[in-house]
Amino acid sequence: MEAVKLRTHAVLVLVLLMQVTEGMSSRVGGTEDQDPAPSIDDCSAHTGDCRYYTCLDQIGSCGKSTNFARSIGHKFCRGLEQYKSLMTEQGKQWAFNVKRCVTKRLSELPPSSCTDASRTTRHIFTSCAASEDLCTILWPNRSPLFLIFTEKHWLTLLESSRTCHRSLLTRFVFWTMNNSEIIYS
Repeated sequence: MEAVKLRTHAVLVLVLLMQVTEGMSSRVGGTEDQDPAPSIDDCSAHTGDCRYYTCLDQIGSCGKSTNFARSIGHKFCRGLEQYKSLMTEQGKQWAFNVKRCVTKRLSELPPSSCTDASRTTRHIFTSCAASEDLCTILWPNRSPLFLIFTEKHWLTLLESSRTCHRSLLTRFVFWTMNNSEIIYS
């Protein structure tokens, strides 16, 4: 884990250094022998980490019109980070696996998928959440999950849990209806 942190810091320092030196060389009349701009591969150091989304923005992987730092994937990632202390150990592992799954699958997308990045990211998140056995952690982690999936994104959580047993979903839906005023007040 420490090696991953060091590698991540090294990539960030390299990106920052490249941006600084690029700005300096353009003012001084730099040469064409500059290092290439960071690529999508540089973001792979952040797989499973919320910084992955800001890395995508820094390299402009989908152009200037798409902002991954404000994307639904990044919002869920930040929510999973913010509320993981309220989750069970199994819930924390689920959150870690989902973040890793989403960023890994996003990194495998062809550039043509940028045209509908928001929908694509939502679909990937839903698929990853379900594949990491959301049904097992749903009830014991209902409070933090309800905080992560705000009212706006509550249907994403239900879509992710569509393979869960009907009795679990019914119990969860009724619990959320009873608690939505308390949680969202």
